[in-house]
Amino acid sequence: MAMSRKHFEAIAAAVADSQAFTSGEAEAQRFRVADSLADFCAAENGLFDRGRFLAACNVPEESER
Repeated sequence: MAMSRKHFEAIAAAVADSQAFTSGEAEAQRFRVADSLADFCAAENGLFDRGRFLAACNVPEESER
């Protein structure tokens, strides 16, 4: 079964929910997790929008860090 928008949205929501842990290191770790998940999702679906996913995860894209 291919991953769909519904799956990507659920993953992003889980990452965004982890924002309760807001120390500098936790924020950096959340970005690394979101970035790794974005790599995986992009490989699974050619139409995957990395910027939209990272925004939904509530982490800045690397160029904004």
